Parts: sequence; C-alpha cells; structure tokens
Amino acid sequence: MIKLPKVGFIRMKQHRQVPEEYKLKSVTVSRDISGRYYASVLFEYEPPQEHETAENIIGLAYCENGLYIDSGGKEVCYPSYIRKTAEKLRQEKRRLSHMKKLSQNRRKQRIRVMKIERKLCSQREDFVHKQSRQIANAYDCVCIKDPAQGVSYDFGWTMFKFFLKYKLAGQGKSFIRTKGILLNKMLYSVQAV
Repeated sequence: MIKLPKVGFIRMKQHRQVPEEYKLKSVTVSRDISGRYYASVLFEYEPPQEHETAENIIGLAYCENGLYIDSGGKEVCYPSYIRKTAEKLRQEKRRLSHMKKLSQNRRKQRIRVMKIERKLCSQREDFVHKQSRQIANAYDCVCIKDPAQGVSYDFGWTMFKFFLKYKLAGQGKSFIRTKGILLNKMLYSVQAV
C-alpha cells in the first residue's frame, strides 16, 4: 500500500524492496491515455564512493541495427517481440491517418495507438533495464563510444547509457564516455592505467 495526500492508502505493485537508509523525497502520480495510473517514487541515497579496481573491462558502441556492439564483436539486437510491436504500431498509425478528423472511430483508433505506444515503450525499457543490469553485474569498468556527430540514433541508446551509468555508480564501478576513439584502442589505454 502507498499513502497519498487527499486520497489515502492505495494498493500498489512494488517491484523491489527499498533499503532503510533511503530517504523518501517525493511521489509523482501520472495517468496515461488508457486510464492506468503510475506512481513514481523518488528516494535519496548515498552511493558507495570507493571504486573497485577495474579487472573486467568492456567497451560498447552504438549499433544501427540493434542496441549496441561490444568490444568482443558481439552485437545485441532488440528481440523479435519488440520488432513485432513496432510493426503493429506502424500499421495502426497508418490506419489512424486515413480516418476522418473529429470522428468517433478516429478517437477510438487514437486510444488504440496510444496503448500500443505505451506497450512498446514498456517492452523496450524492460529489455534495456535487463541488458544494463547484466553488464553492471559482470564488469568493473564500461567504456561507451557515442556515435559520430550527425548520426541519428534512437532513444533506446540514450536510455541504455543512463541506466548503465547509475547502476555502475550504485555498485562503485566506473563508467567512461568517449567520442572518436576506437573501442580496442580505448580498452588498451584503460587496461594500461
């Protein structure tokens, strides 16, 4: 249960246990077009200051056909269920564009499109969370190479970097961003330090 001012106690789905040393700062309640409510809870805490010695190091770069490619040459792509949802969204948006403005059917189709967009967003966020958690647990130092200027990349890459950065910081590990340096050269220079 969560207690909200002027509303009282509301049943909620809690995704993980909150440590006692975390300090509650605020709760933001939002509602999407499908009518579901979400409560985003903000806590303040002190991350560990000690950085581990970097024994396991990996380099990651943006991959146009997927999410990223690592320094070992392994390419990680979005799963097929995300691509299917994206294709379904494209079809439903096309149907919406052909409907008469201010009609009841257009309003229903708009809600259908918003629900699919929400589903796609949740699927991508879940996948990126899992990928960043696996990397944060397996490596002591992660070096990220951003794409060259002018290369357009999707929001998944930005979200991936953000998740990876705070998960590594929470474990006292290193996160390094670089531009224009090849991953292999970057890894050699980090290992030499």
